[in-house]
Parts: sequence; structure tokens; C-alpha cells
Amino acid sequence: MIEIRVSGENAGEILEQLTGLVAGALPTDTSWTPDEYLAVKKTESKKKIVEKPKKKAAPEPKKETSKETKAPEKSEPAADAVDKATMQKKMKQLLDSGHRDELFAIFKEHGAKKLSEVDSSQYGVIYDQMEAVK
Repeated sequence: MIEIRVSGENAGEILEQLTGLVAGALPTDTSWTPDEYLAVKKTESKKKIVEKPKKKAAPEPKKETSKETKAPEKSEPAADAVDKATMQKKMKQLLDSGHRDELFAIFKEHGAKKLSEVDSSQYGVIYDQMEAVK
């Protein structure tokens, strides 16, 4: 014969204990109170959620280009060949490396607050000034 005794302060505690007993989840160590046990279970479930491994992104397929069509890489574009995208990339590099004030000073020298206010003929000069910031 098996006798099960369940006691609690309220119906919620009793229901939680009964649910645990039915599922075989309550520990056999009777020194734990239901509240202590539930606190440990909640902590364990949070750890499981946090510790889920992140999925790795699939590697990008390599683009094949022939040697004839592949242009040689330049570390710095020629002053005449600086376009808006190149300017934006260089501006981002400066901002990311903490040179915000220097960048704004360069633009102020040319009477602008942002790239759209700069004449494209000035891109090369401004690019060279941004390159000088280290």
C-alpha cells in the first residue's frame, strides 16, 4: 500500500505538489520545501533557455571571377575616383573608431554638416583629409 500526503498553505501549492508527484518530478529529499524546489526548477529552466546553442550561418558561396575581369584592389581610391559610397564607408570607419569630432570638423571646413551638403567635386579633398585622421 502506498500512502501520499500532500500539505500546503493554499490550493496552488497543493496542486503544484500533486502535479509534480504525478509527473515524478518532486525530489525524494523531504528537506526541500515546495517553494525551494520550484525556485530551483525555474532557475534551471531559465538556464536551459539561455544556453541554447546559436545556429551558425551558412557560409556564403564563393563568387568565381576570371583573372581578366577581376580589378586589382586598391587600398585608397584616387582622389578623382571617390564616390558617395566610398565617402560613406570612410565616414563609418571614422565614426566607429571614435573620430566623430574630427569628422565634423572636416565637414565644417567645407561649409557642410552632412555629406549631402558637400559638392561631389570636393569628395577627393575631404577623403584625403579623412585618411589623414588616425
